[in-house]
Amino acid sequence: MPLTTLPVGKGRRFLTHGLAGSIIGGWELSGIWTVSTGFPLGVASGKDQSNTGHGYDRPNGVAGTSVNLDASQRSTARWFNTQAVAMQPLGTYGTAATWSPAPGSSTRIFPH
Repeated sequence: MPLTTLPVGKGRRFLTHGLAGSIIGGWELSGIWTVSTGFPLGVASGKDQSNTGHGYDRPNGVAGTSVNLDASQRSTARWFNTQAVAMQPLGTYGTAATWSPAPGSSTRIFPH
């Protein structure tokens, strides 16, 4: 279900004829709502594996794993699944996501 349907195109209020109405007619708008508390967590290797001179490279993501831990497994020493990331090869960039979900975050996607 869309949040709203644009009022343009054939059978609508605006741009009922012509190219513009044909292109954007029938479009629907929806959205993503993200609510969070605290700061997002970034995972960085602390080494300059990419040889770019900045030293804040992202590690590689490990296929089939998630950085998220169940709340019962979290501690101040291990807030995310450290087995979900691995050092990337020398001279390459890491593939892990730039930000992992912060504590208390929630995402709601409005379907179309």
